Amino acid sequence: MKKTYLLLLVVALINVTSSFAQSDKEKQLTEIAEKLRNDATGNEYLKTLKPSMDDFQKIFISAEDVGEAWMYTEEMYASMNAGAVKPGAHRSETIVLSVSSADLKAGAKHQMPGGYNWIKDKFKNGITIYGLKFVESGKTSGYSLNAFFYVNNHWVCIPKVYRAFPREE
Repeated sequence: MKKTYLLLLVVALINVTSSFAQSDKEKQLTEIAEKLRNDATGNEYLKTLKPSMDDFQKIFISAEDVGEAWMYTEEMYASMNAGAVKPGAHRSETIVLSVSSADLKAGAKHQMPGGYNWIKDKFKNGITIYGLKFVESGKTSGYSLNAFFYVNNHWVCIPKVYRAFPREE
């Protein structure tokens, strides 16, 4: 009987800790959304979230996938137009979306773009992909920016990273 209660207590503590960690990540992403919203150009803050090669290696399984994602990201950040990520003042609320690599691989439903389903087997285990949706008050559709990853103790952004890979049918 004591073992059962102890086990239930441990499971409850793990769930609470996981919930706090998720809430903390959502809070951090909401703060990132505000910085993006308030960035005069819409790009300067985003450029601070550009991943390093080490970040890519923490996200993707194979060296080939790391290379593809890195080349895509280099080109995307280099060709970014001024205001490309400016969500607009009328979109004053932020919705944080996420899906784990495990859920993608299991085929779970999620609200992230479908392109992440195409590349689900490229992500390492334990990775969570986050997105920000900038919406008008009371609405659920709007301007989206994805994908954010928390790796190496910091946030990085690889917008629409699934575009780095040919779609496999």
